[in-house]
Amino acid sequence: MSVSNQVVTSVKWASFSKIIRIVLQYITLLVLVVYLSPSDFGLMSTAMIFIGFFNSVKDFGFSAALIQLEDKSEELLSSVFWLNVFIGIFFSAILFYSSTLIAVFYEIPELEFILEVLSINFVFNTIMALQNALFEKNMNFDILSKIEIFSISIGAMVAILFAILEYGVWALVFQTLTVSFLLMILNWIFSDFRPKFYFSISEVKKVFNFGIHLSGFNILNFFVRNADYFLIGKFLGMTELGFYTLAYRIMLFPIKNITSILSKVLYPALSKIGNDNSKSRKLYLNVGKSIAFVSFPLMIGFFVVNENMIKLFFSEKWTSIIDLLYLLVPIGMIQSVYTLAGAIYQSKNRTKLWFQWGIFSALITVLGFYFGLKWGVLGVAGSYLITNLLLVYPGSKIPFDLIGLKVFDYWKNLFPTFSISISMGIIVYLVKILTSGVFSEMFILFFMILVGIVVYIILSYQFNKDTMLKIMQRLKTS
Repeated sequence: MSVSNQVVTSVKWASFSKIIRIVLQYITLLVLVVYLSPSDFGLMSTAMIFIGFFNSVKDFGFSAALIQLEDKSEELLSSVFWLNVFIGIFFSAILFYSSTLIAVFYEIPELEFILEVLSINFVFNTIMALQNALFEKNMNFDILSKIEIFSISIGAMVAILFAILEYGVWALVFQTLTVSFLLMILNWIFSDFRPKFYFSISEVKKVFNFGIHLSGFNILNFFVRNADYFLIGKFLGMTELGFYTLAYRIMLFPIKNITSILSKVLYPALSKIGNDNSKSRKLYLNVGKSIAFVSFPLMIGFFVVNENMIKLFFSEKWTSIIDLLYLLVPIGMIQSVYTLAGAIYQSKNRTKLWFQWGIFSALITVLGFYFGLKWGVLGVAGSYLITNLLLVYPGSKIPFDLIGLKVFDYWKNLFPTFSISISMGIIVYLVKILTSGVFSEMFILFFMILVGIVVYIILSYQFNKDTMLKIMQRLKTS
């Protein structure tokens, strides 16, 4: 099978998995917001800051390095596996014994036991890291998708059950552990790899440079993506953090998953292409256009129906997130087509350059969060938008130069989709004005969504036909 066909097939499976995940996420969320309080979400978000930190460096990028490395000897794989296990146990112990200090810092005694329980999560994640990377290297996304769908489905049921039984934040804790445990077990069951009792430093050195710089970027990226949670939790409180967390999950969760689908597939695909920059540019442009075709109308449509949706499906205690969502929409649009660049750095074995860019972008973003605190959670969200706008050009140009792609050409490639999405948004907004107060809120919301879908399809067929037909053709033929 050609690389392009492998990409399309992999995207179909990964997309199917993510769609199920998004649907489950929102169904679970609609149940949880009834039984849990904003402070419960805030407390879990605070715990996940520290869980996320160790997960970002769970294997120091050694497993990911195998994707672009041709050598897959038993000795290398076994050495990386046992190193991963050691790292997982080490990080688990660090979090377990530092949980008291973290709880004291936040002045939340309950946080200590939550972190102690969640510390086992690192062991689960590092045990399956190598098997997961091998599935990705071979582009076996059908297996990964089935594993993920099953694990997340069970995790969602666990969360809902414990929420109904009034376990509060522990519903979220048990959900996280359930998903990680099942992912670990199923990755082992379906993987052909079984480690030998063998370890060699010389084998680990083959992936060290790639992995350590990738890990460095992941650490910086983690701090950037969680600095807002950390600052809000510390200075504004758990309730405000709960509002911010929910808004972030509603808006950026689907976009993050849409991008991660293509990013996961794009890295091994670009690695297979190698040094043929012409093919790399073509693939990258097609992937960016495909993401924009979905994410742009989704974000702009959500911007218009945001208030209607929140008031209809969420209780009055959550209405504070409406204004937050307005600020997060453009961030979602930018990040959906901007964060793919990591696949270029990795496929070109330039993770050191990625790490250096990460240092600069992290500094700008975190400073923005800090100054935004003065205006509360809206200030933090506003600063996040501003820093994204400031960083998007240099953050695109640096990796694009590695494959000879001009920034202008990339954004020009996305402009038709953007224009059509804006036009669709204006029409939906007019529908909102004309139907307001005439029909029920439920009817208005679903009518706006229906109009948006129909208008977007018609405008795309008229003015962006090539993109639309290519996407449809790939889905049919793969």
